[in-house]
Amino acid sequence: MCPAIQVRACRCRTGCRTSTSPSLPRSSWGRFARLSTTADALGWARNCRGGRGPEDPLRRSTRNLQSTYDSVLAATPSVPYTGTMGETLSETARLESLAEYAILDTAPEEFFDQIALAASLVAGTPMAAITLLDAERQWFKARVGLDLDETPRSQAFCNHTIEGDEPLVIPDTTVDGRFATNPLVVSGPRIRFYAGFPLVAESGARVGALCVLSDGTHGLTEKQMKILAALAESVRGQLELRRTTRKLAVKYSKLARANKVLSSIIAEAPVMMFAKSWPDLTMIEWNKAAEDVTGVLRDEVLGKTGADLFPPHEVVDFQERDRRVMESGELVDAEETLTGPRGTRLLRTRKIPLDGVGGRFLLGISEDITELRARERELDSLNETLEQRVTERSAQLLEVEEQLHHSRRLESLGRLAGGVAHDFNNLLTVIQGYAGVLATSPRLDSRTREDLNEILEAGTRAAGLTQQLLAFGRKQANRPEVLDLGESVRDAFSILRRMAPPAIEIVVTDHASPWATRADRGQLEQVLTNLTVNAVDAMPKGGTLTFRLTRELDAKKLTRGRVRGEAVVLDAIDTGQGMSKAVQARIFEPFFTTKGEVRGTGLGMPTVLGIVEQSGGVVLVDSKRGKGTRIRLVFPRAMGDLDSSPTPVADRYSTPQTEGAYQGTLLVVDDDDAVRRFIVKTLRRGGYDVLEAAGPGDALLEVEARDGAIDLLLTDVAMPRMTGPQLIDRLKAKHPELPVLLMSGYASDRSTVPPGARILQKPITPSDLLSAVAQAMSPRPPLAAPAL
Repeated sequence: MCPAIQVRACRCRTGCRTSTSPSLPRSSWGRFARLSTTADALGWARNCRGGRGPEDPLRRSTRNLQSTYDSVLAATPSVPYTGTMGETLSETARLESLAEYAILDTAPEEFFDQIALAASLVAGTPMAAITLLDAERQWFKARVGLDLDETPRSQAFCNHTIEGDEPLVIPDTTVDGRFATNPLVVSGPRIRFYAGFPLVAESGARVGALCVLSDGTHGLTEKQMKILAALAESVRGQLELRRTTRKLAVKYSKLARANKVLSSIIAEAPVMMFAKSWPDLTMIEWNKAAEDVTGVLRDEVLGKTGADLFPPHEVVDFQERDRRVMESGELVDAEETLTGPRGTRLLRTRKIPLDGVGGRFLLGISEDITELRARERELDSLNETLEQRVTERSAQLLEVEEQLHHSRRLESLGRLAGGVAHDFNNLLTVIQGYAGVLATSPRLDSRTREDLNEILEAGTRAAGLTQQLLAFGRKQANRPEVLDLGESVRDAFSILRRMAPPAIEIVVTDHASPWATRADRGQLEQVLTNLTVNAVDAMPKGGTLTFRLTRELDAKKLTRGRVRGEAVVLDAIDTGQGMSKAVQARIFEPFFTTKGEVRGTGLGMPTVLGIVEQSGGVVLVDSKRGKGTRIRLVFPRAMGDLDSSPTPVADRYSTPQTEGAYQGTLLVVDDDDAVRRFIVKTLRRGGYDVLEAAGPGDALLEVEARDGAIDLLLTDVAMPRMTGPQLIDRLKAKHPELPVLLMSGYASDRSTVPPGARILQKPITPSDLLSAVAQAMSPRPPLAAPAL
């Protein structure tokens, strides 16, 4: 038998914590933890059995226990048992400490079972257990000789054990007032001897006990107590290892989740990211963006330096820069060229030295700037030519400004020419009118008649000059109509043909019909005449003049925005001498000519420009010295039905009306006194009753005074304060059937002649006047004044 442990009986009435305790000084419990293996315990157990060890199975179990225990001690953090807990923790804190182990209601574990068996062998008791105290129960993690999983905490011996720092030994429970009536004493398993060693958590909380039990009285020696204390410390160490492992598992789980999130961020980052281990510089990370940029897959590059994937000279540059970063410990920004399956890419890379769990590594973050650099090169190229383009643009602006000034000068000259032509036409009307009257006198001798004819011929030439001045100044009376431009050219072909010598061929090609434009038919004929004269003069040795008509779907670009939308283009192309740039710059200036004073007036092209612009068109010139000339007339397309015939216009008639041929009352309106007197005299000689008015105001009063009993209104077009067309509108409002005849030597900006109106161009001869009046009055009898 084992030596009996000496105990002292507690005599106090109140009952202390232990009714018996080992006869050891309190300080000696601190030495219990110094046992490092179960060798002493197992050897001592054999000695207690008189050297008669158990059978082979027990020996095998003992060896296994020793091996397991030694390995556990090696892995268990050293938290020595001090034999004291310090301040007693609250029950809540104790239960929290117990919960940290997550051990309640877990399956049996070999380590704890072996410890319980060892405790039973060391103590020489048939029963042993490792118990843990929950809030309402005592649960057995391991047990030997007990057929219980748990008991109510109120019955637990260990509930008393955890009340103090020292082991609780009860040699005989039947004589201890605390346990004598305990169901575990009075009935199975009929515990009579109990020794419990507290299991103290790292926090100081007592969570359970290692206990040995017997159904008979028993005692423990000092050595047994030390070994059992060491076994209890082993249980505590295993519990702490369990808690630490669990905490580490939680941390690992968190780190794993964080690592997964970080890996996802790196994998899905929109910029290229990679990592290299140090010092071998093998690739340990390569995200999707890196795959997209380089065309190299992650699995192809991980664990490699890239020497077999990228050009060697590039890899050498990478690694030199990588080593500089890792050795200096400072991040570096660099531009690197990387050539892979997707070609050569230019990367802007930041390389960062970092410390990781497995050692130092290099993190790289790259941005593909290949396209950015390409755009920058394009921008540099554009910047190189920017100054030149600015210079060219400035020159264009200066040219446009010069054209604007030139246009304004021409406009001023046009106004001047129009005003001069208006006054000159009035003078010519008087001169030619009276000269024409004298020329018809039968009493004239032949010499005087020849002189008068010379005056009339000079007046005719002067009248042609004034018409060109008016055309240049865009002051002609304009009677626009919708016409087929190609048809107009073909109608004028016979006249144009007679103007050119046989050595010059005239060709007309029409690709524009049936597109129409809106223009004055007579003025258009003048344009064709002027263009033909200039072309003939430019081809003294013969050549070809081509009038080509085409359609333009959008003339905005062709005319630089001056004509928009659909247009009809008339090209007059000659194979003549062409013009220099200097001549082209001045061809629209009035009186500028290269033909000399005898052959040219310098009004041909200004007249063309004035007529075309008055019709809303544009004139373009393209000519090279020795290559011929092309004059392009661009007219806006007119929508609507073509006019079937020209508007009736009073022209020169070969036979004048005789006096008394027709009777009627005429009202003559003109602000020029000399012109008005000549017209009135001529009409009265023709047998008409003529009233006269010096302006539109007087004419309105005269018509009102006669209540509209006027057979014909003969009015000038351009007059101050009110134009002839405006006077007609006023009178037609009350007298819609009043016949009218317009006279024009000048068309102001406000005096566009309405379509269908009859017009007599100044200067006016007596025969022109009488014929026009007869033509205007012939469709209807004279109007009679209503009876009063």
